[in-house]
Amino acid sequence: MFIRMAHLFYKPECRDNATRLFEEGVLPILGRQNGAVAAQLVGEPSGNERIAITVWEDEKTYRDFLVSEDMKSITEMFAEMYIDDRLPFGYDFPVIRERIFKSLAPTP
Repeated sequence: MFIRMAHLFYKPECRDNATRLFEEGVLPILGRQNGAVAAQLVGEPSGNERIAITVWEDEKTYRDFLVSEDMKSITEMFAEMYIDDRLPFGYDFPVIRERIFKSLAPTP
């Protein structure tokens, strides 16, 4: 497995729209990607800082997605919302060890 974490800073007035775009735009795009396993958007609900976490089957499927038109469209979707036009900074890591304690049903 491979994990990507993207650190995002939205303009305060864009917070609700950014969350909606993640749900309605990003999740469907990620859901159709080869190798995508899970996606989360985390942060303080009242803040403008978020971390988008995606989980991939392996590094190759993640790297393929990074250079895809779908990734480009996601970046463009949020372009006007970023503070000072700063794009998200992504961190990526291979999973070293893992144990799943409980399997959750996917959220629609």
